[in-house]
Amino acid sequence: MERALKPLKDGAGLDAYRYSSIKSEANEIRIVKIEPTKNREDGIKCELIDLCLNDKPTYCALSYSWGRDERSREIEVDRKSLWISQNLEAALKRLRLPDTALYIWVDRICID
Repeated sequence: MERALKPLKDGAGLDAYRYSSIKSEANEIRIVKIEPTKNREDGIKCELIDLCLNDKPTYCALSYSWGRDERSREIEVDRKSLWISQNLEAALKRLRLPDTALYIWVDRICID
């Protein structure tokens, strides 16, 4: 049985997120910048940023592989829509900071 996907709460009707290429020869990685919010129930809004590892950037990492990979939750990435699991959404909401952006590498989001 096919499960209906839940759209973003604001009904923005966002287009699907499409990954751009990163320069692996330039030692680049892609990380997520999660926008802060004081309300833990707010939807996840974030931006994907390409960083050069040679610059020794500071970021956290979350390798998520728990639970089923049912992509039933929508987050906003660069003003586009990306579907993730309920468990990953819960983890991002829990880790998100109230007053400052969180820079984090998440395999499910950062690897296309």
